[in-house]
Amino acid sequence: MELPIISLSLKKQKVKSFCMKKYGNTIKIDPYLIAFPYITYCFNYYVKSKNSNGIIFLDEQSSLISNIDSVMNGLKSISCKKMEEIKVTNIIEKALFLKSSHSNFVQIADLCNFYINRFETEVFSNKHSKNIRTEHVRQMYQKLKPLIVADMKKPSEPGEIIDFFDSNIDVLAK
Repeated sequence: MELPIISLSLKKQKVKSFCMKKYGNTIKIDPYLIAFPYITYCFNYYVKSKNSNGIIFLDEQSSLISNIDSVMNGLKSISCKKMEEIKVTNIIEKALFLKSSHSNFVQIADLCNFYINRFETEVFSNKHSKNIRTEHVRQMYQKLKPLIVADMKKPSEPGEIIDFFDSNIDVLAK
């Protein structure tokens, strides 16, 4: 189908450590919930640049559904001119949660995520390894690489996502 892949790698431990330094023990925010508005912003920007619309499918995480719905509603209902840049305009519906075991589409996305993640965490960091597993991951990644949207702004540090979250907290905390 040659669908584009929007990939955002997030090292949860780095985000947790960054949050601990920034907020202390008083606030605990799931890294997934911090990253969601950022990836939504990137996805909205991408589909808007293609003069198109998109929909977000997520693997069901029942503990986060109401929080994700709130974030999405906040991003869609922005009316302040100074925050217009992050307003979600081209994502139709709310984020849809599907059990991956019930959806081939989500299983395929999980598989793509698996190979991208393994490449970035294992293969890329150990470029000289030549074992069978590493070679397999490298080959699968090379098949996916042309589909990965390359011109998307990606954070280089967890702080960029946190800064985005902090800068837009009045919308995201609703």
